[in-house]
Amino acid sequence: MLLCVGCATQSYVDVKSNQENSEIEKVSCPSPTDLRAVGFGENYSRALHYAAGEIGRQISSSVHVVSQSRKTSLRDTSGQENLSSSYDVNSTISVKVENLQDVHVVKELKMGDQTAVVACMHRSDAIKPYWPNYEKYEKQLSRSIEEYKADEPYRKMNAVIDADSLYERFFYYGSFVKGIDPSNTGFDLLNQEYFKMQKDFSRFRAEYTIYLNANREGAVYSNFVHQIFDESKVKKGGDACRYGIVIDFNQGPPQCSDSFVGNKCTIPVKIDVRSCSGKDIYSTEVQLTAMVNTPDHKDEKSLEDAILKAGPLQIPSELTRLLREWEL
Repeated sequence: MLLCVGCATQSYVDVKSNQENSEIEKVSCPSPTDLRAVGFGENYSRALHYAAGEIGRQISSSVHVVSQSRKTSLRDTSGQENLSSSYDVNSTISVKVENLQDVHVVKELKMGDQTAVVACMHRSDAIKPYWPNYEKYEKQLSRSIEEYKADEPYRKMNAVIDADSLYERFFYYGSFVKGIDPSNTGFDLLNQEYFKMQKDFSRFRAEYTIYLNANREGAVYSNFVHQIFDESKVKKGGDACRYGIVIDFNQGPPQCSDSFVGNKCTIPVKIDVRSCSGKDIYSTEVQLTAMVNTPDHKDEKSLEDAILKAGPLQIPSELTRLLREWEL
């Protein structure tokens, strides 16, 4: 008889518990996309605390999923790049829901000496603590990627350096935004743009070339090249270049006039710089002038040598600075 009473009591408790659990399960959030959690505690406050903790764990789990799909860029010293999937974010990341005022209890239920609550949180509210920083770094990273599109290599390089320094923070806050709200496509698109930029920059570094076209490759031309570049970094031509610049070096014929102190001779030189994409970058005209005592004004090579003895081609400092900036 006692055994039967015990069985009946246990059956009653189980049935009551199942009914209460079933009642909890039936409770839905105002929006089907809301984060939903159930908390149990000795009182309402503790139950809400545990429910908020469960919402935090859901956010942590979603951030973990986003982080697992992360791609990182590893560039070696030569500028080449390897793209590989990796996961280097702390998988034990813990999220504490700071804006408890946005956690709404939709059901409170007494279960013996325990209180149970069903709490819901709109995803837009869950994002609030992370959104200001995400938006800040998203805008800054977007500007760096846009700056990268400039022709100038030094601007490209600075843009990549800036983007690299911003990406870690963008991804950190973006993983929360994307994890909480999977429908947010902005994070994915900018993430793709970042790696597209990295891949293009790797190709840019590998293919970047300085081309030099000259209508005459005499002493004046050699003097110009040796002042500006390591000659091994310069290629002839450039009509079909993809990444880099083309320098057109056009040297005119010597022009001499007699004077009572000798022969004043001048060699005009025009220098034009353009990008491979066709953008005009710089243009200048310089000239070598010297008093030359030579009987043969028609021997251009002798005139060049004689003029260069008086001093090298005076290259404008602006051109020197510009070309060095374009020399990767």
